[in-house]
Amino acid sequence: MKQFLQQFDYIRSRVIVKYIASLILFFTIIGSIALFFHLLLGHEQEIIENWFHESSWYHLIMVKILALALTFYFEPLPNKKVIESWFSMEGLRFSSLSGLLACLSIFIFILSPSKRDMHYYQWGEIFVTYLGNCLLFASDLFVMKMALKKHEAKIIHLMSFGLFFYLMNSILQGQILSFRCFYLYGFLIGFYFLSRAPYGFMTGLVCQIFFLVPLIIIFGQDAVWHDALSPFKASEVLRFEHFIIVLFLSLYYFEWKIGRLSAQRSRHAE
Repeated sequence: MKQFLQQFDYIRSRVIVKYIASLILFFTIIGSIALFFHLLLGHEQEIIENWFHESSWYHLIMVKILALALTFYFEPLPNKKVIESWFSMEGLRFSSLSGLLACLSIFIFILSPSKRDMHYYQWGEIFVTYLGNCLLFASDLFVMKMALKKHEAKIIHLMSFGLFFYLMNSILQGQILSFRCFYLYGFLIGFYFLSRAPYGFMTGLVCQIFFLVPLIIIFGQDAVWHDALSPFKASEVLRFEHFIIVLFLSLYYFEWKIGRLSAQRSRHAE
């Protein structure tokens, strides 16, 4: 057991534990308060369930923000210089982003989306949905970055943590993250980039909030509203084998591209 845990000695596990405990705490508190007032008003079960479903992203946004605040209270953030280095544009690899877009286009092709007739757009709900999706990915990615003691980490380890965070959110939110390829793909790819310093955090974050989340909303893959807020409706369903193929192609491309960039830097250094 000790030997197994030593493999993860570059991760400050207490940061992750405090973050997860905070998520569970605030999820329970906010949900319990909302349920109490519904019962106080004598609402039926169907009304309560519908309200919780329609308020899912509001609930998640509050839980994530409060959990981050409590985590950072007990685990102070690194100094300003370190934080700025995480968000530096120098760590952003546009070639990786173009490769990601090409891989995501395979998902779109499989979905065979068709235009929906929409008389008006609910911009308020769209904004909340976008914010909720962004926080879903970015908060976990930021906490994992905080937990890393060093830049380099094993790919398989961090992708395992990506899967763990995906499952944790699925359990906490229940219906929200019932298996959806885009969400699992987002967690795995974001955590994959954390292992690829100096390409890591910023590239993973941009991949998630500027590429993946808009595609989720535009093509009707949102975990709560599905295609209710989307200009397009999927004609086909993404299956697990589709997810595996696109994930494999993405990782193969990213490894090849990063390997080329490393080789170029080595030649210049000589």
